[in-house]
Amino acid sequence: MPARKKDRATRRGWRRFIFVAGCFALLVGAGYWIRSSLLPRADARPPLAQPAPATIPSASPITTDYSRRVVAYVYDTEPISREAFGDYLIDRHRDKLDLLIKKRIIDDACRAYNVEVSGAEIDAALTEQLQGFAVDQKTFVNTLLARYHKNLYEWKEDIIRSRLQMAKLCRSRVTISDEELRKAFEAVYGEKLECQIILWPKTKEGKEQALGDYTKIRDNASEFDRAAKSQKVKSELAATGGKVRPFGRYVMGDANFDRIAFALKENEVSEVFETADGPLVVKCLRHVPPDGSVRFEAVREKLNNELVEKKIAGEMQKAFDTLKQKAQPKEYLAIKRKAEDPDGLPPCDPSQRARQIVASYNGESTISREEFGEFLIARYGGEQIETFVNHRIIDRECQARGIAVTPEEIETTLAEDLKRMGSVDLKVFEKEVLGPRNKSIYEYREDVIRPSLLLSKLCRNGVHITEEDLKLAFEAEYGEKLEGRMILWPNDQTRYAMLQYTRVRDSAEAFDEAAKHQSSPTLAAKGGKIGPFGHGALGNEDVENEAFKLYPGGMTTLLETPEGNVVFKLEKRIPPNKTVQLDSVRKELTAKIFERKVQMEMQTAFKNLREKARPKVMIKETNKPFDLVDSTKKLLATSADKPALEGSPRR
Repeated sequence: MPARKKDRATRRGWRRFIFVAGCFALLVGAGYWIRSSLLPRADARPPLAQPAPATIPSASPITTDYSRRVVAYVYDTEPISREAFGDYLIDRHRDKLDLLIKKRIIDDACRAYNVEVSGAEIDAALTEQLQGFAVDQKTFVNTLLARYHKNLYEWKEDIIRSRLQMAKLCRSRVTISDEELRKAFEAVYGEKLECQIILWPKTKEGKEQALGDYTKIRDNASEFDRAAKSQKVKSELAATGGKVRPFGRYVMGDANFDRIAFALKENEVSEVFETADGPLVVKCLRHVPPDGSVRFEAVREKLNNELVEKKIAGEMQKAFDTLKQKAQPKEYLAIKRKAEDPDGLPPCDPSQRARQIVASYNGESTISREEFGEFLIARYGGEQIETFVNHRIIDRECQARGIAVTPEEIETTLAEDLKRMGSVDLKVFEKEVLGPRNKSIYEYREDVIRPSLLLSKLCRNGVHITEEDLKLAFEAEYGEKLEGRMILWPNDQTRYAMLQYTRVRDSAEAFDEAAKHQSSPTLAAKGGKIGPFGHGALGNEDVENEAFKLYPGGMTTLLETPEGNVVFKLEKRIPPNKTVQLDSVRKELTAKIFERKVQMEMQTAFKNLREKARPKVMIKETNKPFDLVDSTKKLLATSADKPALEGSPRR
């Protein structure tokens, strides 16, 4: 048990944090490093520093039904307004205001130049992308987009649409000369060079190192290969031993590179010379003859279209920078909330809150709180409406009973969570735990800690501990324990599990292979290893009963659990710790059991609250990338202190 103490503490802290994930992919092009030179380099400019505005524009004069429109009902007739939901999303996605401003700037420019992008064009562009990635839409959404926590709606509206708009705005600025076409033809169909490259850092020290290494690698093939494999600047070059795929002239965008490299003979090494990436040497492996079967006029149109697209890509960032500089956008809504002034906006009449201006651009063009809220509802409404409704249900019940949570209690709980995770620093937690899940510390406090504390206070008075509870907990903690390995097959692989059973039962090698490559990443990473665990600790009575019948080396039959079918192979039985008596740890066990029972009672209480509220959600998710689960239910479904093993079956 001690060997798993730290790991279990980390999981207990993490189990509190279960969010409904969104999806996105800011996809980068594949290919080795020199390919980047094929694209014209946009003149990257830093964001323009905006002076603080003297005054914030007054509220928008437009009156809407934003505060009266309903996104959900609770208790049959109690409405939850669109405005309330919009404010909830604004609190969690304030950083998206910059994206809305950028889209508005592009939209206004397109209207001025009569540029339109249709839904059919967006769908066609998406289809072309899917063909390029060689995946279907479902795989694209569930893997590539999911990795970046965005959904298909965002990809189509914020990536594809904006790119198509900017491409149309820039197209008239792009011309292709006959010389450019000739060079493109030569790059694709002319002579090519296959070579090895060694690149050193673009520093004074890097140049000195290159010159020092040169005498060792120039005439010694094995030394050249060693240096190519150990180079530091480009890991992709080191991974291939410096080898790059054959490329033609003009691909590097460096005339000096072409002159030196293409003049080399087979197995000849160039001198050290400077490039934009740093000093390097090139070793010629072979020259590939030009493709004489292709005539320039036959591919002229194809090359022209490719060059136009590449030039447009290079113009788009410069064009947007120009539009942004002209628009002079200003944000008035504070991105980082402060306790004393969470919005950074002047006080206003609650009835006028939706019309409050949160940003401006192009002089008199403004964005209201309502417009920002609607922008977020379109992107995240379907994914986060259930969590929002659950918040309202819990808050309403607690307010009726006079139950509240203070900021100090939230901070104390946060500190305890960080301690359970191994005393991790808050900044590290934000970066390494919340960051990959696209969540903020505000969301962790408000969507994880606060509702958990409220429900805990609702339930604590109804929890009682019996002597039998103490005995069972003592047995689980200090009684006999088992250590072994488990293989889990998901419910949809039952037939496959049955076919595999006799194979893993009769062959230690087959068991090892299946354990390392099973569908559960947690179990697979440890080769299926779990434990030590005692009676009542695993969370599944049937599996525990069968496991405790085994002798070392024995294996259970195929056992059905809610998570799928499992087999457990016993490696070691650990005798009970008879040096500890129940009375000596009674206080410690009582505290653990109480918190565990509170967690279990919270599940029941939340279920009852939902049944009583009978929520009816009016927003439907039409762009969700996968089947979303109710985040609050999932949050409460796992006891924070229950010593069930992650990835192992439990009821």
